[in-house]
Amino acid sequence: MVKTIGVVDGDRSVAKSIELNLRKKGYEVRQFANPQEAYDGREGIDMFVSEVGNFMGYSGINGLDLTAKLNEEERKIPVLILSGKAQDPDIFAGWDVSVASYLTKPYDSIELNVFIQRIFEDRERTKDYTLEDLEI
Repeated sequence: MVKTIGVVDGDRSVAKSIELNLRKKGYEVRQFANPQEAYDGREGIDMFVSEVGNFMGYSGINGLDLTAKLNEEERKIPVLILSGKAQDPDIFAGWDVSVASYLTKPYDSIELNVFIQRIFEDRERTKDYTLEDLEI
């Protein structure tokens, strides 16, 4: 099954670059203008790649808030933060809300693809199984 990744970045050129890169790898991609729009449109999304801030004229939730809100839900959608903020306090703030991973800009498209693949592999390995999943 094809995975769908939501891209949330205030810089349209970065968002388009991420989209083109992910489509080449076979992912479906949906663009969101800001984290609130992403949260509202989360149905059918398997993962988000989100900037922390950088949303011109927008004063709602940020990428870390998006992560925290998604982690409170039953179906936890992983968020890979892609940010220009590379200082330890910023990165630790991401880990505090349980981001799936944290990459800094400028990013390498190969590295981004590897991180996304690993996140999906880890989720598959650790998925919760029910009794119906067992062959008895």
